[in-house]
Amino acid sequence: MVTVARVIHTGEIAIVSEPAEQFDQIVSHARYLQAVYSGNINSTLTLTGFKISTKLRIQLEDFNLAGSNCSDLLRVSGAVYRNQFPITICNGSMNVYNILTIRENVSFNFVTNGEDNSDGFLIRYEQYNPGC
Repeated sequence: MVTVARVIHTGEIAIVSEPAEQFDQIVSHARYLQAVYSGNINSTLTLTGFKISTKLRIQLEDFNLAGSNCSDLLRVSGAVYRNQFPITICNGSMNVYNILTIRENVSFNFVTNGEDNSDGFLIRYEQYNPGC
């Protein structure tokens, strides 16, 4: 399980802990699995307390955002993936991101437009050590 000093939460996006597991989950909105997300969201969840160069695995367990042109998206900052910073995810075509923190904070910013809405997302994240 990722141990962080603090979670800073603004808006819809939320963290769901799984005490029996070695990971935590992030959901797009409070009513995930019960209703589609609303329009015009700009919500950020920040995990703090990382050492720089911490390896995190982000797994898209369920990722269903509206907008074929990335009008609804999840942006991850404070980490790098294959020289991409910030990391922008707007479809579920790839489901695992092994990222490296470049700051002590990693932020997940969920942004939607006012048009089509969808089911949202459930992301699992955990610290990992390659080769173990």
